[in-house]
Amino acid sequence: MARQLRPDGELAFDWEAVLQVRAQIDRPDPRWPQVVAAVTAPTLVVWGGPSSPMPPEHVTEMAETVADGRLVRIDAGHLVHARRPEAFAAAVRGFLALPD
Repeated sequence: MARQLRPDGELAFDWEAVLQVRAQIDRPDPRWPQVVAAVTAPTLVVWGGPSSPMPPEHVTEMAETVADGRLVRIDAGHLVHARRPEAFAAAVRGFLALPD
């Protein structure tokens, strides 16, 4: 995999963390389905839709593999909570069965 070029200027995030996470997304540990399957707590998987860097098959598989998983799609790309905070909060409240 080619190393991603760091954006110019001051960043509001840790670039090295981006590189590490990207590597995990591009080459996931082959054991991750077993690890995810071991999760017994109800789990909300929030996906940012087609413009998200997460492949849809990964998030779908994760939601289906967790014993009590639920997938919510909010078309917002990568930063769902920042770009669509109301929709994100509504999804979390609904998952936790909290009133609006």
